[in-house]
Amino acid sequence: IAPKLNKGFISTKTDNSVTIFDTKTFEVIKKVVVTGTNPDAILFDSFSQKVFVCNGHSNNVTVLDAVTNEIVATIKLTGNPEYSQSDRKGKIYINLEDASSIAVINATTYAVENVWPLAPGTEPTGLALDNKTHRLFSACANKLMIVVDAETGKVITNLPIGEKVDGAGFDPESKCAFSSNGDATMTVVKEDENDQYS
Repeated sequence: IAPKLNKGFISTKTDNSVTIFDTKTFEVIKKVVVTGTNPDAILFDSFSQKVFVCNGHSNNVTVLDAVTNEIVATIKLTGNPEYSQSDRKGKIYINLEDASSIAVINATTYAVENVWPLAPGTEPTGLALDNKTHRLFSACANKLMIVVDAETGKVITNLPIGEKVDGAGFDPESKCAFSSNGDATMTVVKEDENDQYS
C-alpha cells in the first residue's frame, strides 16, 4: 500500500503481473507484467516512492515507480528473492532463500551494495527490521531466527523458532519480532538492551 498515493499493489504469480488499484474506489488502475517470473513478496518504499517486486523464479527484482506506474529497473540477484524490508532512508534488504543470505540494495541507484551470509541460518523466508536499533530478523527454514546488524551485516545471534516458517514482523512498541510458522505456532522474540534477545 502507498497511502499518500491512494494506491495498492498486488502480485500475481499465475500471469507474472502486478495489479495497481485505487485504495478509495478499489478500481484497477493498471496491470503491469513484471520483468521476471513468480512475483511474490512486494514492498512499497516510501523513501524512493518505488515498489520492489521479488521475482522468485528468475532471481531478480522488478522496480515500479509508484507515481507513474511504470517499470524503471530490473535488479539481478545472486539468489531467489523471498521477502524484503526498507530502512526508509535508501536501503532495501532482501532475503535470498536459496543462497541463505541478505542482499542490500540502494533504493535510488538500484545497485546491489552487499550480500551478507546468514550462517548458521539456511533458506531464509520472513524478514523483519527494527529501524531504531538497525537490527534485521531473518526467519530461516532450519528453525532459527538470525539477528543481523543492518549497518554492517554482522550476525549478532540466533534464536530457535517453529518449523516451516514463512513470514516475519517487528513491533516497535513491544520491541518484539515475530515469525509465523507452518507448524501452527508463532514465535515471539523479545529485543532488550545491549543486543540481548530472548
